[in-house]
Amino acid sequence: MTAQLAHTSYTSARTTVGSLAQNEYGIIARITARLEDAMDLDTVTTGYARLAEALFENRRLWLALASDVAHPQNALPAELRQRLFALAAFVQVHSERVLQGSADPADLVAINRDIMSGLAGADGSHG
Repeated sequence: MTAQLAHTSYTSARTTVGSLAQNEYGIIARITARLEDAMDLDTVTTGYARLAEALFENRRLWLALASDVAHPQNALPAELRQRLFALAAFVQVHSERVLQGSADPADLVAINRDIMSGLAGADGSHG
């Protein structure tokens, strides 16, 4: 009975970790798709508003990520936490420049895609 309970607990914990990576991947994928869609629109008409909304959502995502990696109990290696925090700061500044028309939102899409790739590698369920 104890072996079965341990197996069930391990399977449940593994599923939870996998689910967390899948959830993170899904959220980043959805926001990235919104950024890409907004990039394809004519910014003179409704495109700017859609781009601003997508940038706002992306900035919120990166603020949440920064808050998470800054937490002392975050289990990621310190160097990775520092890099993610630096990326979050870059996203905030670059997003403002995109809104001003002096930067390309494709850079933000590339960053998100890189993070998605890392999550897919950690989880193994995305390709």
